Amino acid sequence: MIFLAFAAPGAPAGLEVLTLATLAGSFGLVAGEGEPMPVGQLRPLAHVIARLAGLYGQTFVMVETSKPQEVLRLGGGGRLLLANITLGPQSLHLPSRPQCITRIGFEGAALPAQGTVMLQPYDCVEIVL
Repeated sequence: MIFLAFAAPGAPAGLEVLTLATLAGSFGLVAGEGEPMPVGQLRPLAHVIARLAGLYGQTFVMVETSKPQEVLRLGGGGRLLLANITLGPQSLHLPSRPQCITRIGFEGAALPAQGTVMLQPYDCVEIVL
């Protein structure tokens, strides 16, 4: 989630490079010895970075919310990335029904594709329009 928080403010400026992690080590994309996941498995942040990379070259889309200090957002290429940066859940009403909503970092964890999405504390989602 924190990586989306770093990327969202720079998107309107046409940011070309943003280094958010290393491949391995304490800031790495891959788990090492003594971590709560198997060695060599991708950490959740790898999935957020993959979604951010997927927006490269896309036209930036302004995403408005009534809670800009609570929900960070990026949009482009028919996709929205949203992150709840609060300790409480956030309910968001979408202007139209999306094709799908997926929790980032929990691959295969789809949420109901409806006009409202509930973001749990520090949750990140990808919405395909």
